[in-house]
Amino acid sequence: MDWGGGEALLNSVLRVSDRNSGIAPRPSVLLFPSLSAAELNTLAAKGLSSLSSAVKGSRGIPPRNRKEDIGDHNLPITAAKGKMSDTKHTSADYIEHSSPNGGISNRQLTTVTLTPEQFESLYLQPRNTSVRLSNGPGLAGRVGNPTPLGVSSFLLAHTALAMDLLNFQGATAASSTAMLGAFYGCAGIGLYLASIMEWMLGNTFPCVVFGTFGGFWISYGAIVQPSFGLAASFAPAEDASNGITAAAAGALTREYNAGLGMYFLVWGIMCAIYFVASLRTNIPFAIVFLSLVFAFEIISAAYFRMGQGQTELAAHLFRVGGGFAFVTALSGFYINISLLCAAVEMPFRIPIFDLSGFLVRRKRLSDDMVKEV
Repeated sequence: MDWGGGEALLNSVLRVSDRNSGIAPRPSVLLFPSLSAAELNTLAAKGLSSLSSAVKGSRGIPPRNRKEDIGDHNLPITAAKGKMSDTKHTSADYIEHSSPNGGISNRQLTTVTLTPEQFESLYLQPRNTSVRLSNGPGLAGRVGNPTPLGVSSFLLAHTALAMDLLNFQGATAASSTAMLGAFYGCAGIGLYLASIMEWMLGNTFPCVVFGTFGGFWISYGAIVQPSFGLAASFAPAEDASNGITAAAAGALTREYNAGLGMYFLVWGIMCAIYFVASLRTNIPFAIVFLSLVFAFEIISAAYFRMGQGQTELAAHLFRVGGGFAFVTALSGFYINISLLCAAVEMPFRIPIFDLSGFLVRRKRLSDDMVKEV
């Protein structure tokens, strides 16, 4: 419908009202469901001062319960809390009510907003301001937050393995076979599910992290799975022994340890990349990846030394790597507690030390790549 100059005039009134109220100028949030061009122009001509007063009077009143009568029409008025520059839209509920003659007699637009720090405390990634939810409720507002699932699944397997490397309660390298259920069921499946759900919400960074670590735990479980006989396959040909003896002989070969050393070396490089990306999230998440870099690289060095026959040095390096892995677990538990407390709306807030302002996003992304969803 072409409303002529009336809509622009009303928008100007609202912007003037915002400036007088100390609120940053923003687009009009008035909805005109059934006004013609002539009616709108007549409405604007009735007096700028009275309309401005009506708009000011509606500030702070819940949008679902407030209506202003202007002329013969009921116009629902909504007001966003705070400044638009300080909030980021995450979801919106759009409701229409039909009149008996088939037209639309009433509309309401309710917007749920989160600050950047609140968003990162829930999803472990900076809010992507290039996507604006403007035509209905967003998926993030209709489903749960999958991030605690991914973090919890990772911690259940990772913490146990870190304790194993630290030789808690006399644990040895063979103790990892008792954790295969956690490797496959908790970490592998749980992280893959969390990765898929993060992808559905558009959270790329957590999606990639959870997906790749889901693959790590399944692959590591396959490495230590006794029935697969991976270590035994490296046993010397002249060794006629079978079972555990063959597996132990193969685990001491240079070829076997070189392969595992390179595997953990590459994982350390990948975590270094994740650490750089995490500098746009929060401090505990960055600590997770930084400590994993040291853990993976030191464990890699331990396997290389094991292949060279330096078993005592290798055992020492395994314990040091386990110490860094335990730091990862502690930071992960801190993140998990913060996420779960926010999910159940505890009366207190656990800080996560936001880093989104440490590396400012490129200006072009926010100015030139705005998309309507």
